[in-house]
Amino acid sequence: MILENIKTTLPDFSVDRIIDYRLSKYELSYVISYCMMLRREVSVTKAIKVLYKILDYMNQNVIDDLLKNTVMDIVIATLVGDLDVQKRYDEIIDLLPMFKQKIVFGDMYCLPYIYAGITDAYIEEGNECYINRYYKYTYYLFEFNKIKAGKAFLENVKKKLGQEIDL
Repeated sequence: MILENIKTTLPDFSVDRIIDYRLSKYELSYVISYCMMLRREVSVTKAIKVLYKILDYMNQNVIDDLLKNTVMDIVIATLVGDLDVQKRYDEIIDLLPMFKQKIVFGDMYCLPYIYAGITDAYIEEGNECYINRYYKYTYYLFEFNKIKAGKAFLENVKKKLGQEIDL
């Protein structure tokens, strides 16, 4: 159904040729929704491939800065979450330099989801300094946004580290 909505305005749309299009805000949001649907109903791996294509599109095409700032957080949060599910921690770390400024100044609601994946990547890497920093960022952003996942996140980190954590 999501692809049908996209094909209403772009009859020959193909995710593989996303770079060739000039997508509107609504078309881009449908493509992002398509990725979220892929994750739930088809394959996380396929969703990741499409999310990377969206990032390429956003980096290669001149699009409105306001649109880019609105959408980038959602794309990064979804991508980091999907990579985290597949335990592809090296890719999460590899993405950091490219989006460091965007992550720091990102949407307050998306940030804890981005930071949760980054925390897991640093736990896997064993980088204690960054683990402490990012699990605190994540927890307090969950709390700030009144997202109930904060306590479960802390329990998960505690289990992975095998020790009590200090906030």
